Amino acid sequence: KLVIIGNGTAGSTAASKAIKNEPNISITIISEENHGYYSRPQLPYYIANTKSLEQIQIHKKDWYKQNNIHLIENTNVIDIDKENKNIVLKNKQTIPYDKLLLAQGACPLIPNIKGGNLPGIFVLRNIPDANKIKEHIKQKKAITVIGGGLLGLELAHSLISIGKTVNTIERADHLLPKLLNNNQSSKLQLQLENIGFNFFTDESCKEIEQKNNKLIITTEKKTQIESETIILSIGVKPKKSLAAKAGLKTNRGIFVNEFLQTENPNIYAAGDCIEFNGQCWGFVKATLEQAQIAIDNITLGNHKKYNGSDINPILKIPGINLKEL
Repeated sequence: KLVIIGNGTAGSTAASKAIKNEPNISITIISEENHGYYSRPQLPYYIANTKSLEQIQIHKKDWYKQNNIHLIENTNVIDIDKENKNIVLKNKQTIPYDKLLLAQGACPLIPNIKGGNLPGIFVLRNIPDANKIKEHIKQKKAITVIGGGLLGLELAHSLISIGKTVNTIERADHLLPKLLNNNQSSKLQLQLENIGFNFFTDESCKEIEQKNNKLIITTEKKTQIESETIILSIGVKPKKSLAAKAGLKTNRGIFVNEFLQTENPNIYAAGDCIEFNGQCWGFVKATLEQAQIAIDNITLGNHKKYNGSDINPILKIPGINLKEL
């Protein structure tokens, strides 16, 4: 009995691999949402109506039935009983496992900003978030994206493509500082400004106020930026509270060894929730690799080692290639 907590990239990839390794395996997946596995990086295109919900779905509901996977939706796991090898759902139902894979992913970082809970301020991590944003921006024009990372830039581009006026606030003094030097970043910024981006670099949000149906951002440098909608895109943090409650070792994420195994030999973890060699990964490529290695070790015994992932981030905006800057 394999139980997987999480139906995102890590959980769904792991289930697919487990079926190939062991066709008669019993798989249960616990999902917080009521959708099959879909591509989170495609959510900006769903918001912009350039891709439908069906187009961003990778596994529809019938995929789970066809593969004899028991998908339990719209629920949370509230506890892990390591001694008796059970998980406990929020309705107090218990589900036994032989092996457990933690694949809960991450949740958006929400800064402690004065006024940060006002109406019209959103995060984007899942379909419910995307639906709220889609509905809110129907009659709105001015949008501010706080965060100029890859996802923030792709989100801003999707909004610009449907006629929105978008400001992007980036706290670093240049775009993508972990990937680009100042010269490369300047070239990127110019290319993006030419297609409608408006940047506030070396700025961070201090306070948000609501005046006359407008959201007014005041930065640490006292710059004021007026918006009708604000979307926070400043990164994510691993979901580790369930593992910590169960007594598994955590720091920034859930600690795993080279076999992607937690301190408990029957519990493995993969994806955005893990910390390996002091690093949390947060890239789809890393998640895919981790999920497959974890399942190989779960189904065939510990024999494959994870050594980290080589990441070559791509900015998915037409006409822009980071390697050519």
